[in-house]
Amino acid sequence: MGRVGFIILYILLSFTLVKATSNDIKVTAYTDKQAVSIGDTLTYTVSVERLNKDVDIELPLLNGAFNGFEVVDTGKNAEDSAKVFLRWFKLRGYSAGNYVILGQTIQYKRKGEDKWQEAKWNDVRIVVQSMLQEGGQNSSISDIRDIKAPQKKTPWHLYAIILGILLAILLGVTIFYIYNKRKNNKFPLHTPTRLAHEIAYEALDTLKQKDYIQKGMTKEFFYELSLIIRYYIENRFNVNAPDMTTEEFLEKVRNGSLLSKKEEGVLKEFLVRADMVKFANYGPKAIEIEESFKSARAFIDETKEPALQANGVSK
Repeated sequence: MGRVGFIILYILLSFTLVKATSNDIKVTAYTDKQAVSIGDTLTYTVSVERLNKDVDIELPLLNGAFNGFEVVDTGKNAEDSAKVFLRWFKLRGYSAGNYVILGQTIQYKRKGEDKWQEAKWNDVRIVVQSMLQEGGQNSSISDIRDIKAPQKKTPWHLYAIILGILLAILLGVTIFYIYNKRKNNKFPLHTPTRLAHEIAYEALDTLKQKDYIQKGMTKEFFYELSLIIRYYIENRFNVNAPDMTTEEFLEKVRNGSLLSKKEEGVLKEFLVRADMVKFANYGPKAIEIEESFKSARAFIDETKEPALQANGVSK
């Protein structure tokens, strides 16, 4: 059975919900999606319907029930005494594979009775897909592993270079803040002579010359690469990108209709892969690092200012 057939089988199995039903309650577990990409969210819901209104229920703690997923939010639709009570969890997976969220046991009893009874709800199957596999590439992401620490101590002059870069970034942010403030007060600064894509191209060339990959500094490489793209978008579209999380930034870009659907997809894939390296200790392969660098440059090529607009000629 091919990969597509395997995923379809999992989806069909997950739609077959085995409901825990008694004369007093009916319990069902389900998700809004049966297959998601790495970094995307899905909602897992437990529904408890009282068939007898004089029934007390007690849900178990589900903190350890979501192995392989991060719980990013949780909530419920109503008070515990409602006829249909929903408890939901927003989950995010960072490792590709097939997962099963096992059904748990709920306790209930009729009012006035001392003995608690039990009912177990159904298992739910979920497929987390690799973004590389979605794009049709043959390579697959291996298990997330720690990046090996450099064997040699970092030379002191490297700290000086990093400090200089940080000071340059701070200076750029300060100039941008003053520029916007004066612009809002109708005291504009002189029009900058350099365009956003020119600055970004220069930053990419500088990053490549630092040889971070050969030095084992993969996290530092992806941190600066993602920062270059965020500052490019800030200068190109006047979006405050560096201060936002990846999800907030993508939502603002989507709401502002700044990019095409294709460009949004390329940007999302790039930022999610960078986040996996920076925050999930994912160790990318050499070809993935090269593809990320090429993807950043291609994104700038496709979204930079047209030649006529850059020269100050109206469209």
